[in-house]
Parts: sequence; C-alpha cells; structure tokens
Amino acid sequence: MNLDKIFPAFFFLCVGIGALIGHAGGSALSTANGAAIGVAVGLSPLLVLALFVGVITLWCPERPTCMCGETKSSDYHFISHLSRISEHVYVYRCHYCRRMYRQHENRFELRLAEHEFQPYMVISKWGRWGRSTH
Repeated sequence: MNLDKIFPAFFFLCVGIGALIGHAGGSALSTANGAAIGVAVGLSPLLVLALFVGVITLWCPERPTCMCGETKSSDYHFISHLSRISEHVYVYRCHYCRRMYRQHENRFELRLAEHEFQPYMVISKWGRWGRSTH
C-alpha cells in the first residue's frame, strides 16, 4: 500500500465531502463548518497513528537502561556503527558511568576490555529488554 499517495487523496476526499454536506445546508458558513469537520475526519488517522507509535516506543525502547540506572534509551552517546554483510553493530557509551555497550541483532552487550564483551540484555519475544541468561 502506498500511503504517501492514498492518505492525501483520503484527506481531500474528506474535506470535499464535508464541504458538500455543509453546502447542502444552505449557507457559506455551513460550507466552512462542513470542510472543518472534513479536516477533523481526515486528520484523525494521523492522530491515531501517532498515539500508536508513542505507545509502542514506550513499550519497546530501542536500548535498555544502563547498568548504573541513570541513562535511559535515548540518552546514550553514539560512538560508531559497523556494517557487515547481514549484521549492523552499534557502539554506545553511557553519559554518567562511561560504560561502553555494543548493540547488534537483539543483544546489548557490555564492553569489558578491548575486544571482550559480556551479554547484558536481550530482547524478549514480547519486544521488551530483559537480562541475558548467557
């Protein structure tokens, strides 16, 4: 489905139908009121989508909270990105305790030494971060 073409058509259709219904009421003010109702109906899917994305983001953050408990998902300092054939690896640093982490696939690992990493968190089947059992 190509939403970048369907949604504008839907929006203008709602505004046009609202204006026609308002115009059938008999005055210019009714036409404007009908168009305003059409705008509200046309924008309602965007509002629902924005609320849905907000709830999903709160339920499934991109990164877990740091071991120190101070750095939340969006507060990490991005260090680097390595791209391999089928895998992307991201390296982050905590602003408060300066611990470094590596994120790839569904794992978030704590950096111990130059090339040593300890599993810290994994994404569960429900999309939430949980302690790694390895």
